[in-house]
Amino acid sequence: MEYILSILSGGASGAIVIWLLKGWILERVKQSIKAEYDEKLERFKTSLSFREKALELLVEIHDELSKPVDISTAIDSIKTKNKESVLRYIGEKKDEYNVNQAAYKKIRYLFDSFDQEKLDAALDEADTNDAQVLEQLLDGPDNVIMPGLVTQFLNSTNNFRDLFMNRLNARINYISSELLGGREPKT
Repeated sequence: MEYILSILSGGASGAIVIWLLKGWILERVKQSIKAEYDEKLERFKTSLSFREKALELLVEIHDELSKPVDISTAIDSIKTKNKESVLRYIGEKKDEYNVNQAAYKKIRYLFDSFDQEKLDAALDEADTNDAQVLEQLLDGPDNVIMPGLVTQFLNSTNNFRDLFMNRLNARINYISSELLGGREPKT
């Protein structure tokens, strides 16, 4: 009988140990899964917060750049084709360009590498043309070369601005759509 009692108590003890071990393992698995989900949730919250801040910044820059720059007096005066009027026009156009350039540099990291390359190339072209026009003006305006250089400068700055605004709008729409879970943003 003692033998049977010892087997039963050993079996009961073994069953209790197995039940406790099973509960402990189950709890460890639950805690591990919970920790993994908590980590993913925190990364998602951080990513969502970053996207919201990025969208706010993009919209703020878009609103800033949407305000027109008045260059009408310079456009009228450039028709006289003298050095001062050309300098004034280019100065006002350069101010507008500098605002766009500074805005782009501020948010460059929010664009993908393809957009960055396109915008950087347009920016380099505008800088190169700007340097050529200013060099020509310092040497004294050449009536043959100057109109072409001014046109080239204006086109490159307009190209950069148009490309930048286009990519900025696309980025705003993309992030808005992403934040809304694939739904189109309300406009």
